[in-house]
Amino acid sequence: MILSRLVCRARRVQIQVGTLKGNCIFCGQYTDCGHPGKLKTNFTGYSYLQSGEVICPYCYELYNNEEYRKKMWLATEHEFKTFKRNEAKEILLSSLPVPFAVYLTKTWKKQGWITLMDKVNYSPKIFFVGLDYDVVLAERQRLIKYLDLIQDLLEQGVTKKELATGQLRVRSLERIGMDRSLWDKITMLVGDKLWDLCLFIS
Repeated sequence: MILSRLVCRARRVQIQVGTLKGNCIFCGQYTDCGHPGKLKTNFTGYSYLQSGEVICPYCYELYNNEEYRKKMWLATEHEFKTFKRNEAKEILLSSLPVPFAVYLTKTWKKQGWITLMDKVNYSPKIFFVGLDYDVVLAERQRLIKYLDLIQDLLEQGVTKKELATGQLRVRSLERIGMDRSLWDKITMLVGDKLWDLCLFIS
């Protein structure tokens, strides 16, 4: 299942049917009831488009509703709900019914849902999370491990900026007991997309 169909099913959207035939520029699928593929002048996600000529009715819903880019959301076959950043950790750690899709945003303005089009999840143990235009592969055990480590380090007074860069101040090194192996571990995690996602939602 593609993302736009999952979302429309979850929300019971009455899709707007067009009259054009062709492949959808967002999902790549063929439709005989598409809309013109001309995009708004402020659209910036051209590099994520499929080769096509039209916008299918399902993707037309996502493209024309700013809620999908301005909010964080979870979609399953039976539910669509938006949530705030402080709820994201609980959602990712919950037992999500498959199929599902999760979208997070730092910018509140990018059409990042496009990158999730073929990333609908069918496993609660290994799944994709959209974060603006990034797609993060989350393995549940590693997700839990990262979140626990971050929580512990934050409680000790290490900052998120330090955990994101690996550049720990002397005071922070003292707070972790000058543990060189832990510092090395943090340094190795710098640039890991899942680590960055966990920092964002912690």
